[in-house]
Amino acid sequence: MGIHKPVMLKECLDIVLHEKPNVWADLTLGSGGHTSEVLRELREKAIPLDLVFLSDADPRAIELFKKEKLSAIREYLGPNTELIIENLWLSEAISKLREFLAEERFLRKNVVIMVDLGISLDQVEFREGFGYKHDTPLDMRFNPTQGVPASELIGSLSIDHLSDILKNYGEIRHPYKLARAIKSAHSRGRLRTTGDLVKVLKANVPEVILKKTLHKVFQALRIAVNDELGDLKRFTEKLRDLELDMQITLLALTYHSLERRVIKPLRSKWRLLKKLRPTEEEIKENPSSRSAILYIFRYSPLGKTCR
Repeated sequence: MGIHKPVMLKECLDIVLHEKPNVWADLTLGSGGHTSEVLRELREKAIPLDLVFLSDADPRAIELFKKEKLSAIREYLGPNTELIIENLWLSEAISKLREFLAEERFLRKNVVIMVDLGISLDQVEFREGFGYKHDTPLDMRFNPTQGVPASELIGSLSIDHLSDILKNYGEIRHPYKLARAIKSAHSRGRLRTTGDLVKVLKANVPEVILKKTLHKVFQALRIAVNDELGDLKRFTEKLRDLELDMQITLLALTYHSLERRVIKPLRSKWRLLKKLRPTEEEIKENPSSRSAILYIFRYSPLGKTCR
């Protein structure tokens, strides 16, 4: 761990320090980049926290975080701060967090929730099937104990269904041609690793758009394997149905239009305070931030206005 740079960290820190929260919840913990800096800054500014709630769908990310950063994190927490770390999908995490927030001790507290919908470089480099630079089993699951690997999912799909996944989740042009080639390779037993998939794409995609297509195909299959958009939709629906007597600020880092389409309906119940893009300086230092948009939403109790 340690190669991933948290995206739009300064902007996130500015918002958190302005809000002075009693509760910090990072529901996409990953390698802990945002959380580590947020807790350090809150400690330096003597802003006490009642609850720190950390969660991620990837159990290996949780394990590495505990091994490499947990001891440092504890030093940033006050003696009365409760620390919760869970291995949960987004929609599960918001339900669990709501259980805590419904307790009387959190009545009228100020809450900040963070969700970073990107894939960390740690996952791309070290998780089976997530990246195409290394030849690994074609798995793509965040949690290897749940669901089926990408290779098995591909085998269970019709060409039409696979074509729809490539079109809807990867925004691939001419998806049927690629779906047919992928299915053909699978039927011949030649689609077990990421290297096998790359070979199929190289044989069917012009060199000039190969890199972009590789990214889109891997994204589409990963989204399908993990039901990422379904989980995000359930998460958003649960946020819209919140009825809590407290102010909540949501920081949502998105990276492509598919995520934004799911997040935007939250405006029917939450106020969209602003959306921010990374600075040119950050994009130069961290090219993976180029497509990021940070949405800042505010929830206030019914009958009260957002400050």
